[in-house]
Amino acid sequence: MQKLFATAKNLRFTEKSVPWILLAACILAFGLLIPKLGFFQDDWNFVFNSYAFGSDGLADFLRYDARPYAAWIFNTGFKLLGFKPIYWHIAELLLRWMTAYTLWLVFRFLWPEHKWQTLTASLLFVLYPFFTLQPLAVTYTLHWTGYLLYALSIYFMLRAQTERFWLFTILALATQALHLFMLEFYSGIDLIRPVLLWIVLSNSNLSIREKSKTTLRKWAPYLVVFILYFVWRGLIYQAADEGRNTPFLMTALLDDPLGTISATINNGIPDLVLILVTSWYKLIAPVNFNFSISANLYIFIISAISFGIFYFFFQRQALTEEKNDQAAKQFLLVGIIALVLSLLPVYAGGYVIHTKLEPWNSRFSLGSQLGAALIITGLVDYAIKVSKTRWIVLSVMFGLLVGWHLHYTNDFRWAWDKQVDFYRQLYLRAPDITPNTAILSEGELFLYMGDYPTGYGINLIYTPRGDGFESARTASYWFFPLAEFYTSLDEYLNGRAFSALRAGASFEGEPEGSLVISFEPGLGQCLWVMRPEYASSKSLSESLRQLSAISYVGRIKQAPENGDNFLLKYLYTDPGHDWCYYYEKADLAYQYEDWDQVIQFWESAQQNGLQPANGFEYLPFIEAFARTGDWETAKKMTRISQKTMQGIDPLLCDVWSRLENDTLNSTEKEAAVSSVKEVLRCEEE
Repeated sequence: MQKLFATAKNLRFTEKSVPWILLAACILAFGLLIPKLGFFQDDWNFVFNSYAFGSDGLADFLRYDARPYAAWIFNTGFKLLGFKPIYWHIAELLLRWMTAYTLWLVFRFLWPEHKWQTLTASLLFVLYPFFTLQPLAVTYTLHWTGYLLYALSIYFMLRAQTERFWLFTILALATQALHLFMLEFYSGIDLIRPVLLWIVLSNSNLSIREKSKTTLRKWAPYLVVFILYFVWRGLIYQAADEGRNTPFLMTALLDDPLGTISATINNGIPDLVLILVTSWYKLIAPVNFNFSISANLYIFIISAISFGIFYFFFQRQALTEEKNDQAAKQFLLVGIIALVLSLLPVYAGGYVIHTKLEPWNSRFSLGSQLGAALIITGLVDYAIKVSKTRWIVLSVMFGLLVGWHLHYTNDFRWAWDKQVDFYRQLYLRAPDITPNTAILSEGELFLYMGDYPTGYGINLIYTPRGDGFESARTASYWFFPLAEFYTSLDEYLNGRAFSALRAGASFEGEPEGSLVISFEPGLGQCLWVMRPEYASSKSLSESLRQLSAISYVGRIKQAPENGDNFLLKYLYTDPGHDWCYYYEKADLAYQYEDWDQVIQFWESAQQNGLQPANGFEYLPFIEAFARTGDWETAKKMTRISQKTMQGIDPLLCDVWSRLENDTLNSTEKEAAVSSVKEVLRCEEE
């Protein structure tokens, strides 16, 4: 042990260790929960279009999205990574790491004598506390690829100033063109090039005038590429969907230049405050330190471990302290310019960061992470001159940053668990659904999703690859939360068919072509497929009772398990049979009046110690036991159902009224019916 401590005490980290500390930061902040993450929101755009329509479908979608030259990223990705989420998350993490490492190479080229500053800026870049959409791995693979290409272009440009001019210039121009024409996010910070070239020339003996001319001459080829991009994107290219990622700022400047500039400045100030100041508040949000929540305790432990790793690394750096403020001034200057430039494409698209909803507004901060990291590094350099104090402050900061990223990623983890559980229960309850069916719900089902991604997921479960998807990019199923059609609810209740058009994919429902569902696992419920007779249940909300009237369960068909099913093949690992497994299977059997099978599922659940947590889920079993002559069990279940779900009495009365009218008379039946009606007070309803 003493030898181990002696070795650690004498250990020194050189620049060769920088990529590894950056990788460690990425793994601690973003990698630990990767096995528990899946697809979210816009990820499903790419998954659906690739799986259903192949490369042509992706190209069509990206033309709609105003990024026609980005299709190669996703086509390559799906060929290499397939459709299992874990591979996309690993790839995205590696892209983030490589981007940070490439930017460190840029910083080292610009400030070779300031080693802790360049390392700090790189760590701040990779861990900066604003962008919270890293779990959308498919979507942001494009963005991190674009960032990496941007960083490589800057690095090649700087290398061209000292060696192999033509080789590195060609590489720099090629990667510049790729990142610009592929994605607009980093077009603003591309204009930082002359500032960086000026810094490279700062040690020369040239006069300011000569230095200016040289800088402009060296920037000229990159400016030409930028102008070509600007003309193409701003004046020539028209997105398939008008208004999608359209550069509104250009038109606004022509129409009202002073007003547009004034509005941009007014929006820019709170956006800058949000990025530089407010975004740090969440690191010390009180809720994160409530250790009665087990996840908070684990995250705190990982944060503490991260603090130790960073502090040990800073303490053991093999570096020489530079005692001048010139680098700090340059870090601040370059950071401020880069931060301002990063907002140009945001405002050009008509977006304002502080007015958009979280966490979706955080995507607009990606370009700003470079400038913000440099600004914070410069401020630390100015403010903390004692190295030991500096290492403690930085290590605490990075430890908290790791914890903050883990907190929101853990929220995504729970959201994915709910998603997969929904698809699993839906497939159990409805192994096949007639095409052109609209799936209706009282509200959206998941965090970090929305209606159309849920619709895409449902399509992938029910339509085998290469079978049933048409070249016209039609979808067989769609998901509609009530908010999407509330203003026209009466029309739909009177028979209007549902339809939708999203990102070029269309859906056309049929009259009497809807299924209404309720999914609230947080309330102890399984997935419920509603029926018109459920409209009498006071335990359901008024809107859900209304929607039940147009739920046509006959669209659900029995079918054998499809081994090529997207859910079973890519998303779901069977954790065993829980209560909802038996309920969904029993409810399907109930739909087809297979009473013996319903009872078999109940008995299997009982043997495994499982039972409903909600009175609603006794309904298929009450009817099955009654129709097979076990009136006593049906009566007992009815009492339990009534006690565990307030307001279900009218629905239970309807069930027993149906049983009274549709089953053969017997002494046991008459006694059970009389007893239940008295307890439920059915005659008073």
